Amino acid sequence: MTATIDLPPAPEHLVLDVRSAARTLTVSTRTIHRLLKAGHLKPFRCGRRVGVLTESLRAFAARGGVA
Repeated sequence: MTATIDLPPAPEHLVLDVRSAARTLTVSTRTIHRLLKAGHLKPFRCGRRVGVLTESLRAFAARGGVA
């Protein structure tokens, strides 16, 4: 008798570091910092570290990457 286990899909990252966000949008890390500063991307801060919320990356890409 074989038991099968249904595992939920792996959770998606909710926050990406700046380098990963830059790779996702195929831009430089400097551009990500500019977009964060201008308010086009939503930051996630944990102490001194800054991440980018994936929902804001999706929204930015859905707008065609237009700031």
